[in-house]
Amino acid sequence: MRRQNFILVFVVIFLLSSIPNYAQDEASKKTTKIGIGVTISDIKDLFQSIMGDGNAAPSIYIPIDISPAFRIEPEISYYKFSEKEEYNSSTDENRITSYSIGLGLSSMNRRGSVNLFYGARFGMIKASSVNEYTYIGGADKDEETGSGFYIAPTIGGEYFFSENFAMGGEVQIKYSSTKWEGENGGDEGVKRSVLSTRALFSVRFYF
Repeated sequence: MRRQNFILVFVVIFLLSSIPNYAQDEASKKTTKIGIGVTISDIKDLFQSIMGDGNAAPSIYIPIDISPAFRIEPEISYYKFSEKEEYNSSTDENRITSYSIGLGLSSMNRRGSVNLFYGARFGMIKASSVNEYTYIGGADKDEETGSGFYIAPTIGGEYFFSENFAMGGEVQIKYSSTKWEGENGGDEGVKRSVLSTRALFSVRFYF
C-alpha cells in the first residue's frame, strides 16, 4: 500500500510537470537551449552508494530547454570507493563501484533572472562490490552485483548571473530500489530500498 501511494504521488507530480506554462511573455520566448551542469550533494549522501543508492554521488546534467516552460535533463553519475587494510599477515580490500543513468522532466517558470522548476527524475542504477581477503596460506573473495531504479519528485530554482551561467539548488524526495546478487547467483538475492530527502547545489552553463 505504501508503494502504491508513493507511485500515485509520483504520477500526479509528473503530470503536473508536463503542463506547459502558457503565462510566459511571448517576447521572452527563445529557441531551444542546451547546456551542461553538475550537482553537488551533501557528503553523507556518498555513503548511501554503499547501500545501493547509485545516484547519491554528484551528477552531471545535460539541460535541454525545449521552451521557456519545459526542460528535459539527461543525467549520469559515477562513484568509486576503494579501501585497503593491511595487518601483520593479511590484507582486507574493499572496492565499490556504482553508476546511474537517468532523465529529468521539469516544468519551469522564469521571471527575470530567477527560474523556478518542479517535476521528477528517474533512472536506472548499476553497482558492484568486491571484498578480497588474503592471508598466509590462501585468499577469499566475495563479489556482489546490484541493479535497480530510482524515482525522485523534485522542486528547485536557479539564478542566472548571465544568459549562459546559472547557480541554484533543488530538493528531492528520492526512492531507490536495488537488488543484489552474489557471485554464484541466488534464488532471490538481497533487495535494498532507500527513501530519503536530498538537498542539492547545482551549477549550469548554457551554450
